[in-house]
Amino acid sequence: MNLDLPIDFREGKGARPLPATLRMGQERLLVAGKGLARSLALDDLLAPERTTDGGRSLPLRDGGVLYCPDGAAWDRWATAAGLRRRLVPRANPVWAWTALFIATLACTVALGTSLYVWALPWAARTLVAMVPAEVDRALGDAALKSVEADDLAPSELAEARQARLRLAFAGVVRQAWGDLPPPRHELLFRKSRDPAMGPNAFALPGGTIVVTDELVELLDGHEDAVLGVMAHELGHVEARHGMRLFVQTSVLGVLAGWVLGDFSGVVAAAPVMLGQAAYSRDAEREADATSVRVLKASNISPLVMVTFFEKLAARVSAEPATEATPRWMGLAIASHPDDAERIQFFRDAAQSRL
Repeated sequence: MNLDLPIDFREGKGARPLPATLRMGQERLLVAGKGLARSLALDDLLAPERTTDGGRSLPLRDGGVLYCPDGAAWDRWATAAGLRRRLVPRANPVWAWTALFIATLACTVALGTSLYVWALPWAARTLVAMVPAEVDRALGDAALKSVEADDLAPSELAEARQARLRLAFAGVVRQAWGDLPPPRHELLFRKSRDPAMGPNAFALPGGTIVVTDELVELLDGHEDAVLGVMAHELGHVEARHGMRLFVQTSVLGVLAGWVLGDFSGVVAAAPVMLGQAAYSRDAEREADATSVRVLKASNISPLVMVTFFEKLAARVSAEPATEATPRWMGLAIASHPDDAERIQFFRDAAQSRL
């Protein structure tokens, strides 16, 4: 095999290429051409590269470059000279950088997703455990004032009906918690001023549970279903979901307020942040589990919640389409788990003896 390889030689960046031949000498590369004769020690060679046109480029430490447009010929020559491992590049550096970029991007996305899905909720739970209950109540009071000013009006339910529901709910809570104290809570009835809110119920940090007149009227004749909805909201109170949600959306502000003892700025932001946020699906599933536990403690079938979903679905389908979206988290907003999934959960719970 002829060990002379046609190449181009450049003295440096931007220099005119000179036609030359390359051959292997005694542990050195010999470059020869018209007016050109160089002897290169192997230590003078940098890592070879594949060019985008399929050729091979061999940079030199002094800034020169050996270039062969025929990549296959270069590889055969390097193999015959016993220098394949040293002079044949393993991959195109463009693809290597592309692969590195894609891998870095994938790792960044995976890390960001992990932080959002697992680390942030864990951090929120950890931080909430250190936050005094008085902070929950301060946030809840601020949020309640805001929603009452914008979206709610005084209840128009008869006082006797409100009293009956409060008494019934107190009874099922007492049965569920027994000798243990239940989560601190206060049950309020309000009428929706905003049509987008409609039949709804939501729990605020600190234990305030708001049930709209429209929800009670939707479930007229199905008082046990109303109790199931209230129990669901009490599940949010017990797990401090409202506070955890607020912490997740304003971790730094809450942390600073707790450390510095000044919650004025945090409390001022609470109504907007809570109103525009939504519980995670895991939080909703936890609250559904509390609803089942409370209902079963009073021998009420969890199927009453299926009745709620069916009546809510019938009301939604009967109404004209609207772009209005409830600003306050409650049982009827889209962030919750799929209704079919939740209905199946309550059906399964009704059949279970646990």
